[in-house]
Amino acid sequence: PSLVSFSPKNGLTSGGFEITVRVRNLPTFTAESVNVEVGADSFAVVTSWQQKEGSSLTQSEGLLRIRAPLVPAWTTTVQFRITASLGSASRDVTFLFEYLPVLVGPSTVQQHSPMEIYQSEELTLWAAMGNMPRLTAPFQQSAVVIEVSGQQLSPTAIVLSTATRTELQLAVPSSVALTPGTLSFSIYSTSRGVATAATIDVTVLADPSPLLVSSFPSSGQAEVDNTVAMRLRFLDLATTSQDISVSMIYSVAIQVNSMDLVISQVRSVSTESCTTVVCSEFEVQVTVPMLTGGDEAIGGMANITVTVGGETLVAGFEWIGVGIPNLQLVQPAWTYVTDDGDPAPISLFLQNVPSASCGTNSPPSCATEAQDGEMRVEIDSVSATVTSHEDIDGLLKVVLVPPRRGSAGLKSAFVSVRDLQAQTVAVNFEFSYRPPTPYINPVDGPVAGGTPVTITAIGWGAISTSLTSESDVIVEFGGEEATVVLVESVESSDQFSAVTVVVLAPRGSVGEAQCTIRPSTSEAGSSSKLTFLYTYFNDPYISSIGESRPKACPILGRYLDGDGGHRLPCRLDRHRRFLDLWFCNHIAFVDHQLVSEHPAHRYGQLAEETCPGPESCPRVLRRCDLCCVQVPAVSTPKRVDLLVLFTGDQGPPRNGDPDLIYYRSTKSASTQFQYYAPSLATVQTLWCLQCNAGSSCVVNGLCANGVEPLLSSAPLSGGGALTVVLDNFPTISLTTPSVVGGDNVGAETVLSLRFGGAAFTT
Repeated sequence: PSLVSFSPKNGLTSGGFEITVRVRNLPTFTAESVNVEVGADSFAVVTSWQQKEGSSLTQSEGLLRIRAPLVPAWTTTVQFRITASLGSASRDVTFLFEYLPVLVGPSTVQQHSPMEIYQSEELTLWAAMGNMPRLTAPFQQSAVVIEVSGQQLSPTAIVLSTATRTELQLAVPSSVALTPGTLSFSIYSTSRGVATAATIDVTVLADPSPLLVSSFPSSGQAEVDNTVAMRLRFLDLATTSQDISVSMIYSVAIQVNSMDLVISQVRSVSTESCTTVVCSEFEVQVTVPMLTGGDEAIGGMANITVTVGGETLVAGFEWIGVGIPNLQLVQPAWTYVTDDGDPAPISLFLQNVPSASCGTNSPPSCATEAQDGEMRVEIDSVSATVTSHEDIDGLLKVVLVPPRRGSAGLKSAFVSVRDLQAQTVAVNFEFSYRPPTPYINPVDGPVAGGTPVTITAIGWGAISTSLTSESDVIVEFGGEEATVVLVESVESSDQFSAVTVVVLAPRGSVGEAQCTIRPSTSEAGSSSKLTFLYTYFNDPYISSIGESRPKACPILGRYLDGDGGHRLPCRLDRHRRFLDLWFCNHIAFVDHQLVSEHPAHRYGQLAEETCPGPESCPRVLRRCDLCCVQVPAVSTPKRVDLLVLFTGDQGPPRNGDPDLIYYRSTKSASTQFQYYAPSLATVQTLWCLQCNAGSSCVVNGLCANGVEPLLSSAPLSGGGALTVVLDNFPTISLTTPSVVGGDNVGAETVLSLRFGGAAFTT
């Protein structure tokens, strides 16, 4: 049997509605011999069966009307299996039906963003709503009402609407005033009314005050003028040098002085899309004058004060006296906490080390003096391995391998070396160890949640040893707390620390979720909080299965689309049956496999041969693909599981390490497939006045002398030969050689043909 159509495509879980199914070749004459199984636990009531006029047991079409049963409230998509029996023959056909929830009570807010916004920003609200009627595409924005500040608005866009989730966006118009406080939105569907509205609150914040982000350099040589560039945020977009004043208070030895500084440049470094104070960023450049009168040999400290928008901002600056040892640059200024060998080398660029004159000598002698002076570098009280010294533009470049450390954070460090007078020269600096992105397995899972996820957090140091119970670690997926079910391992030493936990992912929405893990004893905003990404996906499913039909049919060696108005039926060879499968909601797949009732037994790759009609797997719908697969033969009728596995390496997550191997959740879809013993069927009848020589009357689609055979007809009188092409014919034992052509033919009568009341034998 094959399904032609069914209507409606969905209904409420309360059941009681009628479904009309149009089906072909269902072996029944009465409704009483038809059963409809709904899922694994329910049955639908068959109310009527009406066959199309002229139908027979082998070729029929009819309308079946069934009454859908009540199903559990959480039911979404369920399989209806229609089974008909006539004598010993039993056939079935299936289709997937979508149940929609019965909506009771107000709508709910599943997620929304933003949670807060500054008053000068443009507000675009995104909300995922639950307990709302599903909308049909194309979505009508007028089906949803959003009330805010006494105004009734429609969504700017409805992104998605399913039985359990409706996602919408609203670009809030300028007529809605954004004043500091709480802005409330009431959202409801027009079909259910304002009494079912859900409320979303967005906090509106006052615009931030000007902020000093950075100042570079923070030190410079005392004998020359220094240009200092300061980055300021949250300034009015029209800010110019006339709106900013800069002064300096400085001390040299025991004297404190002050002066106004000249602004050499003010320029906006905001992004092109920035239109508000919130995203603005400016660079202000000032010139810090050199020290004179002998002060240049001593150096000094200064505070640079910037006044703008009523706020006072302060940046520090240090004059380095002539000849004083100092560190100009650490490159890079950080490394990862790791157990995978030593950290990558770093470079220090030192001035006046080991002596004030080594960089100005000809040739420079800083590298030679550093080697002779037995330079030593310590980070976090542990010696680093110095690998090279090099003179570069009056500076000493020192390449070293930092030691491995078990905890992340900023570490104190120093360089020491003996100068030519055997005096120790030392320079202090700071170096940072960063935790890597936590490693997770798997990196994705279904939106329903419940996926066990193993997470390894590195770099917590000594605190790791105190994390022994599930309550000691807090993990959140997209703001939702995950259940920690196991602290799998804890490792902590001076050189490395790691904590591995197993959690159950909470329910989420399709796409990437920002996730965090931290010790329960640390604050939510502390440096111990590590971030990672986890991807949610909808479970894939097989929406329908049907026999694939070729565009042309091989009939006795020829491809015929029709002749004289006769349309030739398309029949595939019994050993080369193909199926069209619709796969939905999958992310990527490499192979497809048909699996029998024993999960360990696979029939092999289904996509080894392409379909006669469609491509192997073309993308037809946004979330579904049509694939054609070959069905392997079996010896006996039976029902098997049809399983589609989606596999393959999709690469690391967006913030993952490309050198690591990441694992993803199994993505599979399954349904049941019925093998049955097909009925004997006539494929074609061809009549020839004269046959070709040999046992086959029709050769290459032609009778003797190249004459076209008559299809499904014969003259009223006269001789001739009728060739009948049968499908699903039982195996015949052929033992007696024939006289003509040496072909094997049966010694006894094996087939009888009846024309009306007259019988003929072969």
